[in-house]
Amino acid sequence: LALLKVDTRDLTDIRLAKTGEAKVGDYVIAVGNPFGLSSTVTSGIISALGRDQRSGDNYSNYIQTDASINPGNSGGALINSKGELIGINTAILSRSGGNNGIGFAVPIRTVKNVIKQLRENGEVKRGRIGVNIQPVTPDLRDALNLKSLDGAFIAEVRKDTPAEKAGLQAEDVIIEFDGEEVLDHNDLRNLVGELQPGTRASVTYLRDGKRRTARIGIEAAPEVADETVTSRSSRYGDDDKTIEAFDGAEVSNIPDDVELRGGSDGVYVAKVDRSSKAYRSGLRRGDVIRRVGRTDIQNLDDFEDAIDAGEGPYALRVETQGQTRYLAVK
Repeated sequence: LALLKVDTRDLTDIRLAKTGEAKVGDYVIAVGNPFGLSSTVTSGIISALGRDQRSGDNYSNYIQTDASINPGNSGGALINSKGELIGINTAILSRSGGNNGIGFAVPIRTVKNVIKQLRENGEVKRGRIGVNIQPVTPDLRDALNLKSLDGAFIAEVRKDTPAEKAGLQAEDVIIEFDGEEVLDHNDLRNLVGELQPGTRASVTYLRDGKRRTARIGIEAAPEVADETVTSRSSRYGDDDKTIEAFDGAEVSNIPDDVELRGGSDGVYVAKVDRSSKAYRSGLRRGDVIRRVGRTDIQNLDDFEDAIDAGEGPYALRVETQGQTRYLAVK
């Protein structure tokens, strides 16, 4: 999105819809210039809200519509039956390059936020609270005895961040932020990202099944993420001992020449069979397992004791290329 100043008269600005009014099934009209055909209008309905295109973007919160959108519609208006702008046409999902009835638009909430920031600051500044988050999968829910799949699961709380100062911890599940319900990790990422650095918000989360609320500050997200180099060594540790685990993985003590952001405690995943349950659960060669269930792991002996003490599924706290995440392995 860009904010342009047009020095002319006799232009009528479009009315902006209220944030949150759009509903699945609402009638919509898409305006644009598909294939060079100017001022083309197509119609349809809202097929879904809060859609994640899984394109690798940090922020993904689109309106999905079946109104015909083709190359050339990008940047055009998506309006409701009252003629109000509810989104900006952005992309299509298509194998052929043409319309398949699946188009995406940036919602008006994001549009308003970008307009305000560009007008006031000349750039868009995203907020952050200092957590690594992931969705609550069915296996993770069972492994950690969570009651629901809803919410954003905290895999890691970074040091000296608003999240740490607010008392948030790994394995907390955020269910509300700034007065709005959080159904998954994308909801939280978008809600935090749209807040101005320096502001404060309320956060509601679950810990050990109990509901808690805190106030949390918003800080500016860095433009470039910190880089962490992880060596993929073939040396498995001082004694070169490995053990089989999780039907398809081999683990060892952490090799001496592997540099890790999270320290030297844990076990190193030396091998994962691509056809195994471990691989399907997300475990990869080079991962470092820091925790099994509620047990912190220092070495291979701790890991063996933790595995022998349970029957699975096992909740694993894993460091992957400097990032902490949780997996559930049966």
